[in-house]
Amino acid sequence: MIQDYTAWRFWFDIAQLAVTLTIGVYVWWDRRKKANEGRLVALEQAVGGHSASLRTINEAKVKRESSCEKHQQRTIDLESKQTELQSDIRHLPSRQDLTELSNKIGPLTENLGRLDGRLSGINRAVDLLNQHHLRTD
Repeated sequence: MIQDYTAWRFWFDIAQLAVTLTIGVYVWWDRRKKANEGRLVALEQAVGGHSASLRTINEAKVKRESSCEKHQQRTIDLESKQTELQSDIRHLPSRQDLTELSNKIGPLTENLGRLDGRLSGINRAVDLLNQHHLRTD
C-alpha cells in the first residue's frame, strides 16, 4: 500500500502541476487580454480626439478656402482697375507735350495782352464818339 500511496502522490503532484500551469497560463492570457483592451481603449480615445481634430481642420480649411476665394476675386477686381488706370495714364499728355503746349501758349498770351490794350483804346474812342454825338443832338 505504501507503493500505491507514492503512486497516488506522484499522480496528485502531476495533476497539481497541470492545474497550476493551467492557472498560470489563464492568468497570463487574461492580463494580456486586459492590456490589449486598455491599449485599444486608449487608441480609440486618441483616434476619437484626432477625428475631432480632423473635423476642426476640415472646417478651418473650408473657411480658409472661402476667404481665399474672396481675396482672389478682390485681386482680380484690383488688377482690372489697374489695367484701366494704366490705359487712362497712357492717354494723358507727357511732360514734353505740356512743355510744347506751354511754349505755344506764351506767344498767345502776349498777343492777347496787345489786343486787350488795343480794344481798350478802341473802347475809349467809341465812348468819346458817343459822347460827341449825344452833345450834338
